[in-house]
Amino acid sequence: QKAPVPPAAFELLDENDRIVTETSYTDTLKLIYFGFTYCPDVCPNQLSVMAEALDLLEADTLQSVTPILITLDPERDTAQTIKTYTDFFHPKLIGLTGTPEQIQNVASRFKVYFAKVEDEQSAAAYTIDHSSIVFLMGRDNGFVRAFTFRDTPQAMADAIRVAAGG
Repeated sequence: QKAPVPPAAFELLDENDRIVTETSYTDTLKLIYFGFTYCPDVCPNQLSVMAEALDLLEADTLQSVTPILITLDPERDTAQTIKTYTDFFHPKLIGLTGTPEQIQNVASRFKVYFAKVEDEQSAAAYTIDHSSIVFLMGRDNGFVRAFTFRDTPQAMADAIRVAAGG
């Protein structure tokens, strides 16, 4: 699997309505997941794994990690919506949103697939078909490794410890 291009430049809106870029989280490892709040199953499962992994970390290691959810559904996921959602999973988890163009740009940099799909069965009218990968990025924003649904919270926590140098 080809490593994604380091997200040399992104500009998004955080859950507190502040503009952030990749440099906003310099000096921490980044655990980045692309999903959306209306996701019925894949996102809650993967975010739960992330949260469990964070809970396995020692306090100093936990301080060195910024877990981030980047929405793939900026039409519905406002800063407030995403804040409520991320706070449900873990107090450290930060939600980011932006314009559809900004989201497309950052998703492309990470080579994340997503597509809007009409969904007659859902009250939401549409869903987002997307890849489900958690990216561990270094303090320099360079790619460290990717996790899939097969990776356990323990495996994720161990990789974070190694990347954090402990």
